[in-house]
Amino acid sequence: MRVCFPNGEHSEVMSAGGPVSIGSAVGNDVVLSVAGIESRHAVVRQDPQRGILLEAATAGAQMHVNGRAVSKVALVRLGDVLSLGRVQVILKPDRDEQIVVNVPSNGAEVMNDPVQRAASSRVVLRGVGGGFFGRSVALTDKVVLGSGSAASIAIEDPDLPEQAVSFEIHGDRVILRDLGTTDGAVVNGVSVRNAVLHPGDQIAVESHRFVLEAPGLPARGAESQTEWQPGSHAGSTQTMRAVGSGDVPPPAADLNASDAEARQAGGSRLGWLLLAAGLIGAALAALLWFNPGA
Repeated sequence: MRVCFPNGEHSEVMSAGGPVSIGSAVGNDVVLSVAGIESRHAVVRQDPQRGILLEAATAGAQMHVNGRAVSKVALVRLGDVLSLGRVQVILKPDRDEQIVVNVPSNGAEVMNDPVQRAASSRVVLRGVGGGFFGRSVALTDKVVLGSGSAASIAIEDPDLPEQAVSFEIHGDRVILRDLGTTDGAVVNGVSVRNAVLHPGDQIAVESHRFVLEAPGLPARGAESQTEWQPGSHAGSTQTMRAVGSGDVPPPAADLNASDAEARQAGGSRLGWLLLAAGLIGAALAALLWFNPGA
């Protein structure tokens, strides 16, 4: 993870998994001699279980995440804009090249298979900021973001064209495609026109932010491939394992001859046992009848 300063207050800092302390005092990993920055202002740390955390190092230190105030601690992600006092900080991946921008030229095929549509319904674009905040849409079909009424995600914003970007599923990948924006989009803090998306990615188009939720799709960095290879990810969407005929157990077969014989033999033995029990009961009844004083 890189801690970057878009306005040039400090050079970017690479975090190798450890915490990055930010403040005005000497001894911090990032020293900012800027008004409004406390001697020990904040710490950005990576937690193996929880993810990336922004923590206040001094009570009352001014912190915001994407414009929302934070008092003590916040769970953040790549692509978030952190405001520490007047200083903006953007969290980015280790390298910009980790965002693959080579995408297939052809559009995604319409999914008519019910299994594929059910699987793709689990791939969701969730609004986390801007005009689509608090809402989500499934990528069962191509989703277009824009200001036009025909867009799947229609947001009234003069900075958005009628069709800005699209999101579509190609095999086991989600593709972000630019449809005519001025500045493109930002994926995990990296400016792009087109991109291959992975679960947990944050996408910003103008002031509108989205997170891709796609359980089952390959995580970013799960493969060494850095370029899209046409056909290399062909197949059904991998959010849900498709159930084939081989996965369904066959119907129970008719009993074979040996099974039938075994059941017949078992039935015969049961009959003899019932007969013997009946005879014993009759004998006891006769004994009591003919010898009542016993």
